Amino acid sequence: MKKFPFIARMLLLAASLIATSCSDGGPKTCQVPSVEGQKNNVIGKWKLMTMDRLMGRDGPVTIDLSCDNVIFHFMNDGTVTIHSDTEKYSDYGDEKLPYEWENPTLPATYGQLTINQLTWPAGVEEREMILDNSPLDWGRRILVRIE
Repeated sequence: MKKFPFIARMLLLAASLIATSCSDGGPKTCQVPSVEGQKNNVIGKWKLMTMDRLMGRDGPVTIDLSCDNVIFHFMNDGTVTIHSDTEKYSDYGDEKLPYEWENPTLPATYGQLTINQLTWPAGVEEREMILDNSPLDWGRRILVRIE
């Protein structure tokens, strides 16, 4: 009978250690206010929130960038300025690059966004943009409109 309380206490201790370590170990998701814009219009400033890689050698990976500043500023002149303050994002550095946006043709919901010769299927909503090359294992990027 004395073994059971000892085992129960050890299990309780282990469970509390696991719960404590998990509470600080998860992603630090920051709330980012978005602004509403026109559907299928990329012009403006967008903040990169997450990057997903669905088929990595270690399985699916999601990188939370919501607390970092990775900003895409799409301008009317066909250029996008990309600024990143984190090492977690390495697709582009602080650069001004050419881009082309092709609106989706019905019934498709995704258009096509090309940044410096890299083409992404893209869904542009009023507050969110999804760049999705996951079928080719380039992953998926989710951005929110901030300006």
